[in-house]
Amino acid sequence: MSLSRQPHEGTRRNRSRQRIVEFSAVVFTRDEQLRNADHSVFLQKAAAECRSRFLPSFQKSIRAGRSWGYATTCNALSRKAGAQAGRDVCERIVSRVSHLTTFCLGRWELGALSIFAASFGRHSKRAECRRGAITIVQLSLSKAVRPVLRRSGPSSEVTDQIGLSIAAFNGHEAAVSKSLSFEATLWR
Repeated sequence: MSLSRQPHEGTRRNRSRQRIVEFSAVVFTRDEQLRNADHSVFLQKAAAECRSRFLPSFQKSIRAGRSWGYATTCNALSRKAGAQAGRDVCERIVSRVSHLTTFCLGRWELGALSIFAASFGRHSKRAECRRGAITIVQLSLSKAVRPVLRRSGPSSEVTDQIGLSIAAFNGHEAAVSKSLSFEATLWR
């Protein structure tokens, strides 16, 4: 099964922004189906395709509200079977996430935030991944973002998931959980 089609060059950029969801669905489905050597080969090929086809339009896609496809793809690629290629794509995504503003955060699908934080948390020894996860938590808990997230209809569960994802690899789960519970009461 091929991961991509070769569209005409004139429409390639527009189609790639529209196809991140389809690409993510293929990666997710195949990730669940494959095991062992085939699994690793598939994820490494998916990482190469994601890097060349979807990363160039990352910020435009996020501004257009298409964060879910990137989150689920990063989640699959960041696992052990994704090998170095998957970790590199994850790190490239996290470097872009680290530079996003509060405005962009309001455009994210809320579940995508916790998936990104968990994906980046798998590689907490890499400074860029650690900073990206921390950025997500800080932005999601900041007073400037709360009104944006409220309009989007978040639940405190999403905020808790994001915080616990970062806490798990920092080793401060109890303290952050208590802090998040306090923060959640402030939201109500």
